[in-house]
Amino acid sequence: MRPMWLEYPEDSSMNTVLTQFMFGDSILFAPKLEEPVDHINLIPVNLPAGNWYNFNTGNSVTGPSSFLIKLDATEIGLFFKGGSILPILAHQRELSLM
Repeated sequence: MRPMWLEYPEDSSMNTVLTQFMFGDSILFAPKLEEPVDHINLIPVNLPAGNWYNFNTGNSVTGPSSFLIKLDATEIGLFFKGGSILPILAHQRELSLM
């Protein structure tokens, strides 16, 4: 787990991003840090340059970009870089690629 400024030292906008982290070079994690309002969390996300995919919705976002996402109680702020392979456990005893 690395802070954004360490993963993207050439992007000066990442120097002030203190609430999200990179797992490896392909997974960006934006955690819930505040108490939800009506079971909905608004999470700030700052994406570096490139194509990114929202893990919860599958929607594509082109960075650099800053925005808020709505997360319910069961979702996490997770984005993965376009072109990366993410193995997930889709069903018991079955591994899938996303």
